[in-house]
Amino acid sequence: MTIVIDLEGSSNSPSPSPKSSKKRSYDETVDEDNTILTPTIVTSNEHTADSGQHDPMRNTLAGVDAAENYSSENESVDNDLAEDESNGSDLAEGHVSEDVSDEVPEDEKIKELLLNALDNMDDHSAGSFAAVGTLSSAANPGLYVEGLGSVGLPLTATDAHRLVGVCHQAPFGKGSETFVDTAVRRTWELNPSQFRLRNPAWTETVEGILTKAAADLGIEANSMHADLYKLLLYEEGAFFERHTDTEKAQGMLGTLVIALPSPHTGGAVEVVFGNERRLLETAPNSEFAISWLAWYADVEHAVQKIASGHRLVLTYNLINRATGESRCAASLGNDKQMVVKALRDWNSSHQQLPRYWPLAYMLEHKYTEANLRFDHLKGHDRVRAHCLQEACGEQGFSLFLANLEQTIMGGCEENYRSHYYDLSEDEDENGHHNIDEEVERSLQLKTIALPDGVVFARDIEYEEENILQDKPFGDTPDDEDYEGFTGNEGANTTHYYRKTCILVMPVDTRDDIAFKSMLTDAQGTRRMLRSLLNEVRDFKSSSLGRSSRASLQQCQKKLERFCKIIIDDHHSIGSSVDEDVVEAALLLDRPSLFAGYVKVRPYSIPFSSYTRIGSALPFEVSRSSEWLAVVADGPRKLVGMQQMWSILWGIVSGVEISLRDTSKRAGVTLDAVYAWVYSVLRAKITVSRPLESKDICLLVKISCAHQQGKDFLLDTIIPYIKRGVFEKKFVVVFLREVYGAYKEGHVRKDVVADLHRDLLNYLGPELFKLDNSTSSSRISRYPTPYGYSASQPDQSLSNCPQAGDFVGLLEQCLSLELDEYYQVILREFVNKSESIPLAAFGNIWIPILRHFLIMINARLDEILNTHCDDYRHVFSTVLNNYIRRFLSVEPPKPTISTPVRRGCGCVECRQVDLFLLDPAQEYGRFARRKPIRDHLERQFGRFHKCTTESRGSPHTLVVAKNEAEYKARRAAASYKERVEEARTSITSIGLPALNRLLGTTGNELVEFNSIRNKLIAAGHHRGPLADMPQAANVPAPQQAPSIPKVSDDTARTAM
Repeated sequence: MTIVIDLEGSSNSPSPSPKSSKKRSYDETVDEDNTILTPTIVTSNEHTADSGQHDPMRNTLAGVDAAENYSSENESVDNDLAEDESNGSDLAEGHVSEDVSDEVPEDEKIKELLLNALDNMDDHSAGSFAAVGTLSSAANPGLYVEGLGSVGLPLTATDAHRLVGVCHQAPFGKGSETFVDTAVRRTWELNPSQFRLRNPAWTETVEGILTKAAADLGIEANSMHADLYKLLLYEEGAFFERHTDTEKAQGMLGTLVIALPSPHTGGAVEVVFGNERRLLETAPNSEFAISWLAWYADVEHAVQKIASGHRLVLTYNLINRATGESRCAASLGNDKQMVVKALRDWNSSHQQLPRYWPLAYMLEHKYTEANLRFDHLKGHDRVRAHCLQEACGEQGFSLFLANLEQTIMGGCEENYRSHYYDLSEDEDENGHHNIDEEVERSLQLKTIALPDGVVFARDIEYEEENILQDKPFGDTPDDEDYEGFTGNEGANTTHYYRKTCILVMPVDTRDDIAFKSMLTDAQGTRRMLRSLLNEVRDFKSSSLGRSSRASLQQCQKKLERFCKIIIDDHHSIGSSVDEDVVEAALLLDRPSLFAGYVKVRPYSIPFSSYTRIGSALPFEVSRSSEWLAVVADGPRKLVGMQQMWSILWGIVSGVEISLRDTSKRAGVTLDAVYAWVYSVLRAKITVSRPLESKDICLLVKISCAHQQGKDFLLDTIIPYIKRGVFEKKFVVVFLREVYGAYKEGHVRKDVVADLHRDLLNYLGPELFKLDNSTSSSRISRYPTPYGYSASQPDQSLSNCPQAGDFVGLLEQCLSLELDEYYQVILREFVNKSESIPLAAFGNIWIPILRHFLIMINARLDEILNTHCDDYRHVFSTVLNNYIRRFLSVEPPKPTISTPVRRGCGCVECRQVDLFLLDPAQEYGRFARRKPIRDHLERQFGRFHKCTTESRGSPHTLVVAKNEAEYKARRAAASYKERVEEARTSITSIGLPALNRLLGTTGNELVEFNSIRNKLIAAGHHRGPLADMPQAANVPAPQQAPSIPKVSDDTARTAM
């Protein structure tokens, strides 16, 4: 239920005006280590996808030219923000992450159009992922090996064997580690420092090969160079399992292999990229010709076994040396127009698309973070990126490169490898375990970079539905983290799938990526939020011209968007920004923004924030009624009465503070706020779970907070109590609180007296009725024919008034001159001592006597002279019932027919004697060797039953006490314990005052055998108290003055 109060001085919000349709572009401020400092907004009529064209040190909100287009003088910032609010905030409807249209979204059509435009792009110049060629004539490299000398070509078997003698086994890399394992790679290698290529003409040969390889790979020849890496020698049986090359240098594009003349068969290189496989052979012309192979670094490849001969190759790293924008020779005219059309449709359907997230197009190649830049793209990727860059620049879209990582975790079968086979049935051909049952799946943008390679953001959660391609990751993972059976859990594995993509998004939403990235750093998020808050405050505090108004509008939208992203991902932030988000909602005058935050974090908003809201209501916001409705409706069903009152009191305190400034006309009055407070509490009581005693105490205090509280007390709280919602002890607590309000001067005596009559009549005989369906946490023991029972929880005590509350009720009745109720309560107390559970004596009745004696002790002399018999009757009757029922009859002393000590006095016999002297134990167990067991049985078997348990080693002798003797001793010990407990309880009442009242002396009261007759005699003496009415004869409600009722058209007087 939403509560809206018509507040004095409130006015309607201005009518919304049409939105400005300016395009916007964004800048980022980036420090030297590529860390994002502050994404800043630039309003401009020109758009570019290359952020490098902007100066990062420009003014945060530049754009004077764009501000000139802000032509409508009647279009104010407030009206523009009001339009967003009136159009229906997503937060107000419970959606906090994106704007949702009522119509069917058109995003699938746009995504399909963009995907087709990129997939069908004319890519005749893009090249292939691998290339191969042969040179029939080429310069001899002049190979010279240190420690061996010149090596002739073609390579002979003799030179090959000599060459092996100076080489070392080639390692392979796995992750960040390097291994040598001839089961994976069997190859000999030399480092460049171990050999030389002495023929100067060889450089020209390499340049010629590089030109041909670049053309086949679709790379401009002058954009890369080759760095010599290794000399490799493959002998018969040598091979290298399938793998991808690690990035050995920054900007590495791929690998170039030049096979020198060396006759061999086999040794073909199998290259795999996506679904395409090729075989690159060097054997056919290996004796006299030079062959070359080239492929991109992310292409998987394997060297097949050498069937015969030797394969001698030089390997080079292909390095991209381009420093500027890549240039593509392909004609992009038609292709670009298709992309432009897709982007134009996206712009026209802005609200139907995932506005706040970029779309992703998966690239063919994978790129490391160092190569995540447009001028390092390869083949088809380079062509498509160049086309997208031009189209996005024209249509006002931003481009990023990003590395995506999908993680899938689940259960799998345990490894059962053995020497009989290498591959488990539950593994794929790459050795990855198949997931039987998926447990968790996630997708992250691990690194997001601008086109020039500057890292823009990291580690942002992403939705697979925003990827243009279907099944973008394929079935084979790039990596795996396997954990075998641990004993508590079965085997499980995590698969990692990694791809590189281009991200496309409208330029005016690119800040979302930076904002999203900041959410991983709570302190960074807080700094950014406060920076935006200060920026908006600075603009508001200055005189606004047209350009300043436009800049303020941009800042406000940016602040609101950041807050919405925080709301959407509130789990990542915690409570560090709670106050700042509330402040942003107030600064923007957006109650729906606050409502969205309360919806996701109802328990974390500090109470000081509600004080801040209250202080803003009179002067700072124009929607006071909406703010109060949001405050009431948000936590009303989620928090308890205590928290709810703290929230409401925060609002009241804030309003009071703000209203001290009498120089302005306030939009809300204090009386109106209190009327709202009591209406919220009425609604809270109707929808909340049953209130607790602490809530009752609070409600009484709330009723005394304002003059309107009397209505709240009489027409809400009292009927709620009388509906039977509360347990009776809560009614006693409520009367105590109302009496306290009377003593403090908040409520009149006659009103409080009427409340006591009304509710005591409502309680009637229920005041001391114990509810057997509930139990207390207190533990007590009760007597049985054989002594105390095992400890059990007290039954039916949790619903009883506490001793202090009961005695306080007596005092209240005396103070309010309700003598008849005072006498009835005492009579019920005395009568109930005949039948209450024994546990209630120690927990309730004895403490009541103690509190009661403290209450009357101040006027004990007067009582002894006037009403001594009345009070003596109360104490003596209750104490007599306590002694009679709790102690019961003293059992006869046990008759001992056998000597207590029956052993011979040895160490073992003394252990048995100790057991026999302990009245609490009936059986003794002694694990001893057979000679000792036989000795003990001879000593004690005449008087007690002795048996042997054959379990365990050594066996156990079980000695059972004489049953009659044990029970007699146990009963005597139990009675003695009860006597001590009763003596302690009665002494705790206050022995000196109790002696004066009952006419006893010294410790006579706790010598129970001698005091029994005296207590019984005192209890049978009946004074005026004997004539008190029974509980059933409590004056009927109509006989007592009723709570005054006031008609709706009559103002009620102050309490």
